[in-house]
Amino acid sequence: MKDLFLLAVIVLTANFIRAQEFVFPMHFEDALGNRDTVFIGYDPNGSRDVILPEFGEMDIAHIPFDSVFDVRITNQADISAGETTEELFHTKKKIILPPASFYFWPRANIDIHALHWPVKASWDPALFNNLQHEGTLFASVHPMGWWDVIWYPVWWGDSNFDKVIMFENHEITFTPNYPENWQDYPDGESLVFYADDQDRPIATYFVVFGDSTLITVGVSELHDGNYIKVFPNPAATQAWLQLPENMPFAQAQIELYSPTGRLLFNVQPTSQFHKIEVAHLPKGLYLVRLWDGERWYMEKLFVR
Repeated sequence: MKDLFLLAVIVLTANFIRAQEFVFPMHFEDALGNRDTVFIGYDPNGSRDVILPEFGEMDIAHIPFDSVFDVRITNQADISAGETTEELFHTKKKIILPPASFYFWPRANIDIHALHWPVKASWDPALFNNLQHEGTLFASVHPMGWWDVIWYPVWWGDSNFDKVIMFENHEITFTPNYPENWQDYPDGESLVFYADDQDRPIATYFVVFGDSTLITVGVSELHDGNYIKVFPNPAATQAWLQLPENMPFAQAQIELYSPTGRLLFNVQPTSQFHKIEVAHLPKGLYLVRLWDGERWYMEKLFVR
């Protein structure tokens, strides 16, 4: 009877801690050899916004960062940007949603407190050497749009790298992405670092899951300032997207992305001029993308 009870407990526990579709460990080590590890993955039932105990996630937000070295996955950047109304969480493991298509790349935000920089991150590149994962990146800048197209201080950091392709590398040693005078940096101007409740700088990095299209799409394929126009820009209440007269509307698609890379809406245009309501949006830099049936084009939209 005791053995049957033990077996039942094992089965129930195995069912409760759901096996995620994909997960990998990422190891970190500071300049003095202090180490920490987080686990990042995705699953159709995952979430970037809340803790999911069924995947073995545990919220440790109530525990202060270690005074010397601590690495966590949090939603602090999303909260700072007003992109979520969920409660703050910190965890050592996070299972998010999988890539839905080549233009939606899910990410996990990794926060690091370290007294002794630089920090080394390492992983097993063999896990990413396949068509599904070969575009997966570790980045020090916010992965909104494409790094070679968009530059804006809210996404940019001061680290010694912007992104590294994980299947081509097994480690990277990097510096913090907050400026040396971080205490003088204007509040709300960055999504790549913040100060914790003990006034210590916390650097934010990003793991972005994606296939090869994440690293092969370039400026020439994405942006042509003469092809689409957004006006007025900046906009306070509404903006208009002007499309070419010969646009094949039956195949076209318009998308609007938030400052943290969240898809706000997609819609099929029906005329050369498409109105975008922005009065309800927080101030910031947004990304407008247009698919014409063959290529993607994009333009920046400032909301004031």
